[in-house]
Amino acid sequence: MQRLAWSALAALTLVGCQKADDPLPAPTPTLLGQRWMLQSEQREATPLDGSPATVYTVAPPAGPVFLTYVDEQHFTLDMQLPSAPGPYHIESTYSYQGQDLTFASSYSWTTGTVAPRTVRVAELSAHRLVLLEVWESPDTHYFSTQTFSR
Repeated sequence: MQRLAWSALAALTLVGCQKADDPLPAPTPTLLGQRWMLQSEQREATPLDGSPATVYTVAPPAGPVFLTYVDEQHFTLDMQLPSAPGPYHIESTYSYQGQDLTFASSYSWTTGTVAPRTVRVAELSAHRLVLLEVWESPDTHYFSTQTFSR
């Protein structure tokens, strides 16, 4: 009986010691198969010449942006681009390891390109997804926070 009590205490201690920076859980069936709509994007631009950083809000491109995780490997991205006559649709694969979400091929509205892309998942719940992305242009370092909901 004493051994059982110590085992239960040890298990509770281990559960209570989870670090805040531990990886988020991988997407589960309850988080898959529904569309996530981009709500906002906050961007910080820091010039590499040492000038002060600028923080601003970026509007979604020409209408709603929907990101759908079809299953644990495939996603779709649907949006309206300013230069396209109709909706823009991508189907590709992704992987989710630790806190990194890597898209094999995705349109980045932050850089305006279709390419592989890795973002950090900062928050993941049943109704909210927050992605962090960092990139550089020749003269500026960018940090973007993209918030999705459903």
